Amino acid sequence: MAPTLATQMILMSKREEDINTEEINSSGGENTGDIEVSSDNGEVNTGNIESLGDSEDSGNIDVNAEGDINTENISSIGNNSGDISVNSQEGSVNTNNIETIAEAGNSGDINIVAIDDISTGNISSIGNNNSGDISVNSQASSVNTNNITTQAETGTAGDIDISARNNINTGNITSTNPQGSGNINLTTEVGKINTGEVFTDTGKINLNQPNNNISSVVENNPISITPSSTPSTTATGFDINI
Repeated sequence: MAPTLATQMILMSKREEDINTEEINSSGGENTGDIEVSSDNGEVNTGNIESLGDSEDSGNIDVNAEGDINTENISSIGNNSGDISVNSQEGSVNTNNIETIAEAGNSGDINIVAIDDISTGNISSIGNNNSGDISVNSQASSVNTNNITTQAETGTAGDIDISARNNINTGNITSTNPQGSGNINLTTEVGKINTGEVFTDTGKINLNQPNNNISSVVENNPISITPSSTPSTTATGFDINI
């Protein structure tokens, strides 16, 4: 969601070179501007990237590179928060925590895509009203994260979709609002799924792994596990359909 009255947008773009910088911050008393960091043929290496709306909405954050992306925390925090997108076309993504937080309204979506490994700290979309969706996709390698959370105080919590060609390794995965929480989908083409507790208040949990090589604790939720061979799952849950 783009802000209507904003401070100036921050745009860092290089066609042939890496981008190496420290903290990138967009903040203001009113709505803050978007942040875009892009390297067409190189890497992006930064400290924290923050869009902070002191009393209004925060902006979108887009980080794109052909090569690797290495950052510290990435945050969009405001009354309503912007979306966060991180996309490495030919490399890996390595970050600390990624969060969209709406203190009064709706929090933004989080989308992370890379050809190679994706390694992050916690990933969170938390809204006072609705929360955004979270999507993480490693097209040719593995996903390694800490906890992943969508949380809505009064509205609907977003979906969580994690996919990888190889392994998926996470902490707890939670989508929570008793009146309407999102679905949780984990899919790997050839690897293993290893998580902490997986929980959604009202949504569905779908774990898709070709040999049913899954180690997850699923608490009190309908769960669908989709193998392509004889099940040998260590996942536990309330309603398991294989």
